[in-house]
Amino acid sequence: MVLSDTKVQENNISYPTDSKLYKKVIDHCNTLSDKEGMKQRQSYKRVSKNLLCNTYNFTHPKRKAKARKAQSKLKTIAGRQVRELERKLTTTALMM
Repeated sequence: MVLSDTKVQENNISYPTDSKLYKKVIDHCNTLSDKEGMKQRQSYKRVSKNLLCNTYNFTHPKRKAKARKAQSKLKTIAGRQVRELERKLTTTALMM
């Protein structure tokens, strides 16, 4: 629950949308692979950043299709990263 004084100023609350969570998964996979010293096929750092920006303003009619494509691509990339980590890392590293 967020308590706020509405008379002064609106709060800048960022809700955890699906796109932001996919980006968070990608970033976490990158940090985990760096920590373990594992070489990834592709880190998707720049690509995921641009795709996340494309998902903003999802309700605008002219940006709806682009945002939907970007969100599905983020989901695909997040799945790829997770599967690659599952293949390459040992089970003890996954439990941490």
